[in-house]
Amino acid sequence: PDPASGFAPMATDVGEESWAREQLSSRLEDITRELRRSVEHEFCLAERALHTRHGGQLEAQRQKADAGALQLRSALEVLRGESQQLTGRFEEKQRQVKGSLTLLQRMRGNLSARCSLITSFRAWRAASEAGKDARLQDLLAARLCSTRLASTSFGAWRREVQALRTQVLIANERAEQELVRNRLLEQVALERDRALSEVETLRRQLFEETTQRTLLQENLKRVFMRGVCALNFEALSLLADPSAIGGGGGLGGGGA
Repeated sequence: PDPASGFAPMATDVGEESWAREQLSSRLEDITRELRRSVEHEFCLAERALHTRHGGQLEAQRQKADAGALQLRSALEVLRGESQQLTGRFEEKQRQVKGSLTLLQRMRGNLSARCSLITSFRAWRAASEAGKDARLQDLLAARLCSTRLASTSFGAWRREVQALRTQVLIANERAEQELVRNRLLEQVALERDRALSEVETLRRQLFEETTQRTLLQENLKRVFMRGVCALNFEALSLLADPSAIGGGGGLGGGGA
């Protein structure tokens, strides 16, 4: 037999094997590119959905916080107006008290003048009526003393009452202002705690979503690597299968 006829099938088998390898490698590259494209597309869609979802929630929470701050500001303005009104009332009460004290001093001066006039009249009458009964003089003197004592006692009592009333009014006004201030501070503290709790909840949700996103990326990487490993294993199994290569050689020999 001719040696050239024996080497021809072997060359044909080697060419077919190299061509099969090239086809398999090109197919693996195409599959890899398709998997990469699909993974990148899914990742972009998931990232866009997460961004849209949390962006809307953050915007809603921000608007809610702004509305709460606006309400607190309006309440603070109302309380400031009430405080100014209470201050005006307090000043008006002080003016009334000052007017009462001035009127009391005038009445006291009038009473002193009247007492002085009465004393002068009594002295003139005593001088003009020196011959009257001594008991009548004693009675008039006793009445005069009682009148002076009553006027002095009434003036002191009235001053004490006015001072006590002023102190009570001042204490009531201060108590009302302190109560309003404490209520305002409590409302501000409650709103601040509520806002802090909402911010903490949003942070926790954001952390959970970030964790889920990381897990999704890891799962996608694992799926991609498993697909690549399965394709590599299939390629190696195809390349290392001697029965397929032998069957192709037998067919080539029969044709020769």
